[in-house]
Amino acid sequence: MILRLIKKSNLGQSERSYARAVMEYIATPEVALLNESGHKKGIVEKCSHYAVHGCTSGLDLRHQAKEFGMIAESADCRAQHVLRHYVLSWPSGEHPTPTQAEDAAKIFLNGLGYDTASAMWMVGLHVNTEHHHVHIFANRQNPDTSALVNEGNGWWVKEGQRLISKIEYQQGWKTDPRAMYKWNPHTQVAEKTRKAKNKFDYVTAIPRGVELRTGKMSEERLIKQATKRILQELTAMPESQRNWALTHRAFAAYGLEFIKNEKGGVITLDSIRHYPASKVADEVSLASLEHLIGSTFRKPRKREQAELEQIRSERRRLIASQPHPLPPTLLSAKRRAAYMAEYGLTREKWRLQEQRLRHFELTARMRRAQQTTRPVNQQ
Repeated sequence: MILRLIKKSNLGQSERSYARAVMEYIATPEVALLNESGHKKGIVEKCSHYAVHGCTSGLDLRHQAKEFGMIAESADCRAQHVLRHYVLSWPSGEHPTPTQAEDAAKIFLNGLGYDTASAMWMVGLHVNTEHHHVHIFANRQNPDTSALVNEGNGWWVKEGQRLISKIEYQQGWKTDPRAMYKWNPHTQVAEKTRKAKNKFDYVTAIPRGVELRTGKMSEERLIKQATKRILQELTAMPESQRNWALTHRAFAAYGLEFIKNEKGGVITLDSIRHYPASKVADEVSLASLEHLIGSTFRKPRKREQAELEQIRSERRRLIASQPHPLPPTLLSAKRRAAYMAEYGLTREKWRLQEQRLRHFELTARMRRAQQTTRPVNQQ
């Protein structure tokens, strides 16, 4: 089973219009089936069952969506993403019933901290694809208590994976061999079966593509490898000897610089491109380093800055003069095929987004042209 969060695409959209768009999409009973050229060739069933909970009884879907949006707009103005749209997808060949779909939604929402007896939420079972899936649309603002749900205490992804293992066990679904958690019926706890991929061990899509084309390590991988060694050196030090002066010197020895800005800590190799420390690895984020060192961040003193800059420049010249070939395991055909598949999906997404923006631009031009020509025609 796969869990996915569908984010709100238009951040300027009001909560009422967003709720109406999502709820109407979930409840749409049929959808057109298109051929390769984009022409309609038939109608297939999409939503076989849907239910809305927590709204005033007797309202139609349009007014239920309006109530959804009104309650969401009454939340604290500092709250973000009050309306949440989740999708639970089953493997091919498994077909949940409407009762199983509702039970799965209740287990999922209750586990995240919702009270399904009083909360506002909607569930819809879609069967128009090979993988039957359930849409769960929930309002974090409780209409009775006005309390805002903190999903999984801020760790909704991990908690969601645990709840998926619980749903699979209780309803008897097939478990994914790559799943991170497996439900233990004796302890009634989801136990971890494998570790999550460490951020030190992989790079993002664009640098990975550069590595596959050139056969050399990207700047992102060089930074991650150096930062991993720095963290090992700091961890090996006695706690009484850790301080920010030694930390800045350790980063400079590898040609790196750790800087604090308004968003947190960043790491740079060339003083031009800055990498957020939390994206390099969770262990070297500003908060993690402050906890490891035992004090808040301190910039290098002026007399230290010149010496650190000299150390960094010498190390950077050495890095630039040496080749950094990729290990053979990172150039395997399997990894290359996986990257190309990911790159193809991303490229298609960019193409569709550009096409959509171009359509909006042409529509706006036509409207402006109509507004400018209207007074002339009236005369």
